[in-house]
Amino acid sequence: MGFYKNDNNLLIWSADRVINDNFQLLLADKDTYTYPVEGWIWADTDLIARQILECYGEQPFPSWTVNLTTAQYEPPTPMPKDGKFYTWSEDDLNWIEMAND
Repeated sequence: MGFYKNDNNLLIWSADRVINDNFQLLLADKDTYTYPVEGWIWADTDLIARQILECYGEQPFPSWTVNLTTAQYEPPTPMPKDGKFYTWSEDDLNWIEMAND
């Protein structure tokens, strides 16, 4: 839990305070502020903060989309769960098994 801000799709976090020339946000007073305060919010988890701020990080591949429930990018085809190693092929829009050396 803490104060969160979306800065160019990078989630910034502070556990107990945000202080600058224009304002200060303090943990003890977190429930008294009207959010957002210059982009800052209070959230109980980073997942909730990402959902509220629509901050999902860098998109790994153009075909991947955000799962709004998990606030994570996901491929159009889930990776196989067979214990093998895979890499994503954007050209094929599928997982390619990696060779074992």
